[in-house]
Amino acid sequence: MLDDRITNSKIGIMVDDVLTVSTYNAGHVDETATSGDDSSHILGIIKKKTRDKDKEITELVIWLDVKALLQDMGQVR
Repeated sequence: MLDDRITNSKIGIMVDDVLTVSTYNAGHVDETATSGDDSSHILGIIKKKTRDKDKEITELVIWLDVKALLQDMGQVR
């Protein structure tokens, strides 16, 4: 639930599942993968290396600007 002191109404963000909370350094973020459009709410794509049995795989995480998204929806004061 987002703090209703900064939003026009109570807003919750629903996710399917949260397995972990992670911190990434700037080297993991690909900011050139965004459209470059100021109206885009995508800040970057995070490339996360993981191991699956014997293989190393790269998972992609989309980094969203939630505050800007809510502002465009008229939900942030």
